[in-house]
Amino acid sequence: MGDIPQSHLTTLLKLQFSGSEHFNPYKMSGESAYLMLLELKKNLPSE
Repeated sequence: MGDIPQSHLTTLLKLQFSGSEHFNPYKMSGESAYLMLLELKKNLPSE
């Protein structure tokens, strides 16, 4: 598990996949959560 830093990219992804500026994973569908994690994996640097 890791920490996802706040950035312009994460803000855009939250809006795209959760439909709200305030991230609440409990209100997301499983499919939306999965697709958001795939996008984060593609766009954020990893160690």
